[in-house]
Amino acid sequence: MYYRTKTNSKGVTRYEVVDKYKDPLTGKWKTAVVSYHKNMSRARKQAERKLKDKIERLVNGSEAQFNPQLIRTFGELKMSWLETWSVSVKPQTIKREAFVIERLGEIIGDDYLLERLTPLLMKRCLTTYMEKYNASQSTMIHIKSTCNKIFNHGVLYNVIQFSPMSIIKLETSFEKKRETKKTRSKVFRNS
Repeated sequence: MYYRTKTNSKGVTRYEVVDKYKDPLTGKWKTAVVSYHKNMSRARKQAERKLKDKIERLVNGSEAQFNPQLIRTFGELKMSWLETWSVSVKPQTIKREAFVIERLGEIIGDDYLLERLTPLLMKRCLTTYMEKYNASQSTMIHIKSTCNKIFNHGVLYNVIQFSPMSIIKLETSFEKKRETKKTRSKVFRNS
């Protein structure tokens, strides 16, 4: 960290605190500068603190955005996907997905480590969800689709190697299929 003085064309003196930091994305050294206008120790120390905060924000901000090692749990992956995905859809869709994700978080668990999530565990979680909420086949397809999106996001950003949802097939009990068939036939007879 070093200090420098600059004077503009109008004769106004500006004091600067300068420090270098290594950009985590490019690996190149960059310079960060914070200016102050009074050459007093209090202003200098405040500028030093601001500079340290600025560098920390620059390094950690870009690192968290692109560093897959910082996403370790299902909850972190889920929130990362939601932040990325939510900018491209309507608010009502975001509310619906947030509700599904909240319920999913109760069953899968936001603190589950991504490296421990297996297809068998995910299938068991989906079965538990179906039994707990008495979910229909179409609801389960929607939930599986949401899980696919979340894990595909993880694969795309190199957080996980493969999606545990890719080989899961949803199975509906015979009673549920019969119940759905009765309901459909009832609807078609009445119309």
